[in-house]
Amino acid sequence: MILQPLSYPSVTTKLENGINNYFNLRNSSIVETILKVASYATLILPLIVLALQWYLKASSPIIIAPVSVIAPIPLDAKIEAVIGQTPAFNGYRIGRSTPYEGITLTTPTIRPANLLLHAIFGNGCTTLPGSGELFRFTRPHKGLRDQINNTPPEQVVEVSARGVPGKIGEVDVPDLASLYGEKTFKISYKELQGTLASRRVYCAPSLPMLFYQGLKAAMQQDQIVILPGNDQTPCKTGDFPTPACQAFLKQVRLNPTKWGFHSADDCEKMFTLSLYQLGSFVVKTEDFRILLDQNGKLREREPGQPDAIRLINLCGIRGLSQTPGDINRQIMKETFQTGLQAAGDGFFILPAVGMGIWGGDPDLYWRALLDAVVDCQAPIEKIFINPGHQQTQRGSYRGCNGNEFNHIFGEYLDRYKNDPASYAKLQNIINLHAKSTDIVHLAQHLKAAYPNKSVSLVNASDPDVTLGNHVGQYVNNLNHPYTTEENLSALGTNPLLIIY
Repeated sequence: MILQPLSYPSVTTKLENGINNYFNLRNSSIVETILKVASYATLILPLIVLALQWYLKASSPIIIAPVSVIAPIPLDAKIEAVIGQTPAFNGYRIGRSTPYEGITLTTPTIRPANLLLHAIFGNGCTTLPGSGELFRFTRPHKGLRDQINNTPPEQVVEVSARGVPGKIGEVDVPDLASLYGEKTFKISYKELQGTLASRRVYCAPSLPMLFYQGLKAAMQQDQIVILPGNDQTPCKTGDFPTPACQAFLKQVRLNPTKWGFHSADDCEKMFTLSLYQLGSFVVKTEDFRILLDQNGKLREREPGQPDAIRLINLCGIRGLSQTPGDINRQIMKETFQTGLQAAGDGFFILPAVGMGIWGGDPDLYWRALLDAVVDCQAPIEKIFINPGHQQTQRGSYRGCNGNEFNHIFGEYLDRYKNDPASYAKLQNIINLHAKSTDIVHLAQHLKAAYPNKSVSLVNASDPDVTLGNHVGQYVNNLNHPYTTEENLSALGTNPLLIIY
């Protein structure tokens, strides 16, 4: 007799048979059928309801509970008047009262900044919008600097759109004065020289200036303009792939204290950060003049007007979802601290940094900013914030678009109500969300109303600008309405920063 091995049903088979039997009413008795139907109602329907509740919660905005926010110090009537005369942000739309009304600032192939650069250096001095190339000058930077610095200071550059041809999308426009108006913006070489001389670079406390300077020199040797890596796979600082940068990082590892680090451990921690995180530690400032009025037309200007705004170029953390961790809030706190310190005094104006196309978490960015305000040692008089941003896709404030700021702000006011010094700093914050105030023109109006005060405007920039060697990023793209960097580089003197 041949013994056959015993065969037992697998767990999977047993489970499958059990499920099939549970839902099979045909072979069930009346009592079994009644019991099964009753169990369907008591077990399966609640599971369906729970699943539906989970889906609705996951796809709906977070409802922010009201917070008891202590009223801030009443505004000075003059500041209220300035806010009142400033329009709401309209997405960088221009062309008011022209045939092109409602187009975005980056739709034309010649923007106000191009008119300025052509008036200084001549046509063809840069790559142009719509060319498919990143913005850059076509001549060596030293020659451009020398041209500005060696021209008699009293000589004047006149910027006008009259007779200048261009395109708006695919439509030829023989005279851009039909879009930008007939006025002339005049600026002296003394002012241009001052613009070049005004540039400053600040490093956050965790980034040694010596290390930053050495890395920048190596990047210059490697001709780095755009940082290696991308949002999905950010490059770690210690893995910089180009030869001069690799050689420099090797030197730093051998003697980290020579390059400003307190210890080898501090150095290695810095090397584990992405280049995008490192870029958030760098803040660049410059004198900045706005070429347009609030109607999108070239503004009439004479040399000597005290209209220079301090532009604070700082950035959020690009590729944030690929570099998670508690370190990010500390990085951004230092970023905002450095920006406030660079502003020095007067008025500080900023948008929602990092919460636009990068989809950053408001819970991280607003708390980092408010932490920085509490610790700020600079005598900033007022901080104007337009917290509006694209709808948040994830996190504690999913579905919010800036309305969450007042909720977090209220928490901080409540937390520090018994700390007079910190509370006073927080009360200097003016939330512009209700009016959606255009912060570029707010800066312009504040400077006109307070010509002797420092007015600082934050440019929500990019690590390719702060750490890399670029300005304007994708300003040459057509119809780029959602980012600060590109639009500020299209409407003002910011592109001159690259030739410093």
